[in-house]
Amino acid sequence: YPQTSMVVGDISDKATFEKLVQLHLAKGNVGVKASPVCRDFTLANNKRNPNSKRAQLYKYVLEFVRRTSPIWVVIENSDQMMKVKVGGKIVGMKIVDALKAMGYYVDYGVQDCCWFNTPQHRRRTIIIGHKYKQCHLPKPGNKLITLRDAIGHLPVLECGQKSTIKWHDASMF
Repeated sequence: YPQTSMVVGDISDKATFEKLVQLHLAKGNVGVKASPVCRDFTLANNKRNPNSKRAQLYKYVLEFVRRTSPIWVVIENSDQMMKVKVGGKIVGMKIVDALKAMGYYVDYGVQDCCWFNTPQHRRRTIIIGHKYKQCHLPKPGNKLITLRDAIGHLPVLECGQKSTIKWHDASMF
């Protein structure tokens, strides 16, 4: 993607945030895809803390949407984002309500990646919004694929061995 501009930094840093907003507006981007850090919502983290600074990063995403007014928005996170309450309200619903208050048509739910041609069970909260029309979450498929289905055609490599297939090697870092 030679036309892509990368900004390395913390979205909660004021200068980085402003740079992102200005770049988005200057490029005429029409969408936002955000995946705030999920470690403070996921059950996989026994030290999760939905009140941490890191867990509040979704607020910067919402402010970014407010400032840039994209046509479409997709926010993805742990399935627990639709269960965890902060300040008496489910975090995922805070996002849904904020997008609706900004005038977006919104659909949301928890979907398992396994129904979308991904060889793993991974339940994710998906929130999508569109400025001009009702949008809907994609419909799950009806066929599970295995890891063998996905990569079984690749040759077996020994540690350190290289392959002529792009992204397929057994490097030792």
